[in-house]
Amino acid sequence: MGDLPVILAVDDMPEHLRVLGGLLEQDYDFRIATSGPDALRAAASAPPDLVLLDTMMPDMDGYAVLARLKDDPATHAIPVIIVSSQDVAEAKLRAFREGAVDYITKPFAPDEVVARVRTHVELSRYRELRRAEAALRASEQRYRTIVETAMDGFWLTDHSGQLVAANAAYCRMSGYSEAELLAMGIDDLDMLEGPDDLRDHLNRVRTAGEDRFETQHRRADGTSFEVEVCAQHQRDTDQLVVFIRDISERRRAENERARLTAQLHQAQKMESIGLLAGGVAHDFNNMLAVILGEAEEAMDGVADTESVHDALEEIHLAALRSADLVSQLLAFARQQTVSPRVLDLNGAVPTMLKMLNRLLGEQTILRFEPAPGLWPCRIDPSQLDQILANLCLNARDAISGYGTIVIRTSNTSVEQAELPDGETVAAGDYVLISVTDDGSGMDDETLARIFEPFFTTKRMGHGTGLGMASVYGAARQNGGFVKVTSQVGVGTTVSVLLPRCVDADGPPNARLLEQAQGDHIGHRLDPSSDTGSGSGPAGAQNERRRSTESAPGLVASDPN
Repeated sequence: MGDLPVILAVDDMPEHLRVLGGLLEQDYDFRIATSGPDALRAAASAPPDLVLLDTMMPDMDGYAVLARLKDDPATHAIPVIIVSSQDVAEAKLRAFREGAVDYITKPFAPDEVVARVRTHVELSRYRELRRAEAALRASEQRYRTIVETAMDGFWLTDHSGQLVAANAAYCRMSGYSEAELLAMGIDDLDMLEGPDDLRDHLNRVRTAGEDRFETQHRRADGTSFEVEVCAQHQRDTDQLVVFIRDISERRRAENERARLTAQLHQAQKMESIGLLAGGVAHDFNNMLAVILGEAEEAMDGVADTESVHDALEEIHLAALRSADLVSQLLAFARQQTVSPRVLDLNGAVPTMLKMLNRLLGEQTILRFEPAPGLWPCRIDPSQLDQILANLCLNARDAISGYGTIVIRTSNTSVEQAELPDGETVAAGDYVLISVTDDGSGMDDETLARIFEPFFTTKRMGHGTGLGMASVYGAARQNGGFVKVTSQVGVGTTVSVLLPRCVDADGPPNARLLEQAQGDHIGHRLDPSSDTGSGSGPAGAQNERRRSTESAPGLVASDPN
């Protein structure tokens, strides 16, 4: 029947339905029901535009049907005209109280029925239109509120990329007014795509229906900012709905984090080279001591005039120059001069938090919980920075997704204990700084190897295995030690304990600290600094004197 209004006539008398049908079938989609239950089912399955309802029916009268229609939200708005032979005021009042919009008395005039039906159908259509308009206005208002209060920028563009709408957020991030933006196209704002590229991109979005990508936009002051764009094509209007997020800060943070991470990886690589150089230097140092001692003893037993004396002297000089090389290797192994000083960790740690937050990224929450009345300790500030950076990065890598890292300080006293390297820790007062994460934790097998250089649980290319080794080395160099507790699936706590510093002159555990920080190579030798150096007798005597003075330093070996 097309778009004709639907009329549902309800009457148990077929002849009455035929009369109504003859009047209305030409202009309406005329449907019938011969009982109250049939009428309710028909109205529920396909709501009509108007119901003509008889009141006198055997199984369910018209008033009951009317009440049921008005009680159901799905049929409540359907206008109902009562068609009844009861021409009494009480019946009409009851019909209107129940929700009827009109009352026609049988027998009726055909023109009256047609006119009243037409009037109420038009009124119903008008009310429905008003409801739809009100719903549309409410929807538009909700849409505008969402768009205007969104933190992301918003565009609506036509098929050519010309802006037809822009929200306040994009005005703020771009520096343009709304009026200025509505006079622009995408090509005026996008700094990476030219007209041809933009045309191809718009065609791809139309074909795919949507796209998400990153680009650069131009601000009103001429500067650029990086954005993430999500575009969706509206096929019915051939428009683009575009959301734009300013990712400049995120990109800067990512770049800074990448730079700091690269610096850290480079430092770890250099640390590994330093460990290797230091080990080789110490072993070579011991062998040089033997060579120098034997050469000097042989030279003492040979006359200066004998040819073998010159050869022994060359051996001696070569050994001295090698000792100078050993000194340089050991200096490289340390990478920088360690300058420990008395520190209040509660004051020193906060200066690192900003850098640590950049390293850790947005998914990791970093908290610092300082203990009141913390004792001072002695350590090089750069070593403290290295310890915290290594521990926090390890903690971050142990966390999958979002997590929390907590740095704590406290005072503690410990009894004598054995360390993983077999050494013992002196009993006394210590300042504790710990890093706790809620990451994956470690099993006993991993814990047993955690301080081994080059041991790592990270995949290839994502760790040198020197982080914990360097933390342990820094702690031991300052007379302290490291404790690790971990539980799989719960997290890990790494505690670094440094000796309490009673005064500025040194900590209670001064013997251990002095031993750890001692210089084991002695004085650096420079044979070229003496005017008598060379292969002659005077030079030989000077070189022998210097080698005798420095030999004890060459024999010494760094215990770490």
